[in-house]
Amino acid sequence: MSQAIVRKPRVDAVRNRERVLEAAKAVFSAGGPDASLEAVARRAGVGIGTLYRHFPTREALFEAVYRREAEQLGDLAEQLKDEPKPVDALRHWLRCNVEFVATKKGMSAALALAAQASPELRSYTFGRLTKAASVLLDRAVAAGQSFMVRAEAVSLTGHRFPAGFSQERTAYIELTVKDDNGVLVYQSGYQVDKPHPETGESAPDGNLDDEDLEHLHAVVNPGSPTSPYQPGPAGNGHTNQVYELGPDSGPDSRVFSGAPRGLVLFRNELTRIFLPGEKVGRKDAAGNDIVLDRPHFEEVFSASFANAVDNYRSLAPLRPTLYRYEIQLPAAEELQALGLKLKGPLHVHAQINFEHFPPLFMRFLTRTTGAEGPAGHDLGLLNEQSIDKFLVNIRNIASDDFTVDLVEAQ
Repeated sequence: MSQAIVRKPRVDAVRNRERVLEAAKAVFSAGGPDASLEAVARRAGVGIGTLYRHFPTREALFEAVYRREAEQLGDLAEQLKDEPKPVDALRHWLRCNVEFVATKKGMSAALALAAQASPELRSYTFGRLTKAASVLLDRAVAAGQSFMVRAEAVSLTGHRFPAGFSQERTAYIELTVKDDNGVLVYQSGYQVDKPHPETGESAPDGNLDDEDLEHLHAVVNPGSPTSPYQPGPAGNGHTNQVYELGPDSGPDSRVFSGAPRGLVLFRNELTRIFLPGEKVGRKDAAGNDIVLDRPHFEEVFSASFANAVDNYRSLAPLRPTLYRYEIQLPAAEELQALGLKLKGPLHVHAQINFEHFPPLFMRFLTRTTGAEGPAGHDLGLLNEQSIDKFLVNIRNIASDDFTVDLVEAQ
């Protein structure tokens, strides 16, 4: 069996190509898109045949120059992103863009022809320059403006992470943005200490491990005694009595519409797909059963009630996934009304936490196996004290920190 051999371009061929591109930039800048290709070859110090071997048509040369300009501006942004003064770095990069547009009108006309002929080229250069600009823009921000935080996650486990068929073994990103005085201006992946009277916790107990993330507020029907005991929904309940998005909502909007806000979590979820005409197990404001007029699905916390598993939120192995957070700072008027003045720089902190079981699910089990559950007596399996004892989460598996300059609005 023969094996194809892939040869790298010769050093002199690569050098000639770069000389032609540099010459084309100068010749087209002076003479416009109709300038002579022979003049390009002469300026590059190569024969016209060498030029055509690299660029068979005038349009191919235009496109190559266009890509090269976009790549150079993108590379410049990468070089400037670690400059100690991000505002100066952004100004330098913008000056390079303005200089190109203002002083190379002939080249701009040639590049416009290339972009018009190739939608793929327009898409590529737009993406490259947008990414380059965002690298610099997101290092400096003013009150009332927004900036983007990007988190890239990859599973190194050899299988989807986390493994499993339910909401147990959840990993999530905790993200905070604070000013230099510690004033919190953004948070995601957080919990709030609350009372849980349904399982005997009458007041906040100072423990966050037994609290759910604030992306979803739900209460699950634990069922009720039936005599004699009968399996099925009549006694076993398991429907969501309350199901609403919390202040840190995000998974659905991230997965299905790409919204750059809210919680980032990695897990497999038990879900139920409801069809038109089905009841969801909740009442409306008038006390009537909610009956669906369209397909609908939602997360559930009982395997017996689920009819599907959504593993889309778990991480695929060895495939990096990028998540974006759009951070909106309060405007100057809002800060003044609150009596606050933000002090720069802003401190961005992100960390990965691991949650063994959702506390909501544990409290559902506590109620289901308790005295008011389907069995009609307390099975003694779980209570609030055992939840507090055994539900210990792992925090700060990995973390990262960086700063964003806070500047005066212009």
